[in-house]
Amino acid sequence: MNQILFILGGQPISLGTAAGGAVVFALFLLASGLIVAARGNRQRMLEAAAGLERQREMDEKMGAIMRANSELTGRIQTMAEVLSTRQVELARHVGERLDSVSSRMGQGIESSAKSTSDNLTRLNERLAVIDAAQARLTGLTQEVVSLKDILANKQTRGAFGQGRMGIDRAGRVAAWCL
Repeated sequence: MNQILFILGGQPISLGTAAGGAVVFALFLLASGLIVAARGNRQRMLEAAAGLERQREMDEKMGAIMRANSELTGRIQTMAEVLSTRQVELARHVGERLDSVSSRMGQGIESSAKSTSDNLTRLNERLAVIDAAQARLTGLTQEVVSLKDILANKQTRGAFGQGRMGIDRAGRVAAWCL
């Protein structure tokens, strides 16, 4: 072991020195590896702790969200019940108002129909009176035309005048005129 392997910077390096240096170097590498592993392990432990902390915070937030969701669900159900009740009341109220309006409308239509019927009856009566008057006017028109024809002819006009005055052909006043 005392055999010199090589000379480094004027120092002879023997097999024992080289083996001791290799052991020291190996120990240094081992120590460095342990330090790096410890630091890596420590880093992983810190990351794991941070992850656990984030997980705990996330669990707390999820719990808060679940509580808020549960509360919101309860409120929505309450609102749905209230709205359902209000909708039933509104439907009932609208039905009552519709019945009331329908009743008033029916009464109005009935009253209007009766009034229209009465007016039509009076109108028919007036039309009957007008028709009778028109028939009389037609008769009078025919008599006026006949009178015009009589008055247009001098002979017939004279005979007509004598007949109206009650004078007969002999020049005497007719008895019916007296």
